[in-house]
Amino acid sequence: NTIAKAIKVCNELGLKLIIQDLSRFGGFQESIQTDEELERIVKEVSEEYKGEKCLGGFYIWDEPCRDDAVALAAKYTDYFYKYAPGLLNLAILIPSYNSLFTWNNGKFPDYVKRFLDTIQPPVVSFDYYPFGVGPVRDDTDEQLDISNMWKDLAVMRKECLERDIPFWFYFETIRLNRYPKELTNPMITSNIFYALLYGAKGLQSFGATGSNASVDKELEKRRFLEMNGEKG
Repeated sequence: NTIAKAIKVCNELGLKLIIQDLSRFGGFQESIQTDEELERIVKEVSEEYKGEKCLGGFYIWDEPCRDDAVALAAKYTDYFYKYAPGLLNLAILIPSYNSLFTWNNGKFPDYVKRFLDTIQPPVVSFDYYPFGVGPVRDDTDEQLDISNMWKDLAVMRKECLERDIPFWFYFETIRLNRYPKELTNPMITSNIFYALLYGAKGLQSFGATGSNASVDKELEKRRFLEMNGEKG
């Protein structure tokens, strides 16, 4: 059980854990239809984990996009506040390279506003992975020049400042399959500094495996150590 392993490690190291349990909440439960079902599940989850000293909150939903999904994420958030008060409930906003709300159709800024006003999160997180998303260029500088990351960061900064909500940023640490080169440490750290420049208050690293990612575990370990001033 991945959650149990994470709890064990975090308890041992004194870390806080934001729990994501896709088997019970987070948008993958198509059979859930009623508010009563949602509330029952949230109550059960809250009771199950409330005794864990590492518990910092719950990862409510990863990138709800459609309006009904955003509304459902808001319901989850409200129920978790009811049954697990004082913890962080985190919902992740989808960036502009989704299929519905983009810069090309002019709908992305309105999506950001609806997300924030509907869920009313204490913290909002989002990602942008400029290397391998959108038009791909071999030249790193050109790849960044044509990226919509700057627009996404700008609208997030504007809307979050207006609502006094801090935003966190997922930065890219692995090569997405469409990008022809491995990411270097300067490429990775540049993403960090771009986010900080636009006012990000928290940083999260994206290093998940999957069909759209290429991961060399030894390379990732060495890169992590190097970025922390150690030798691998």
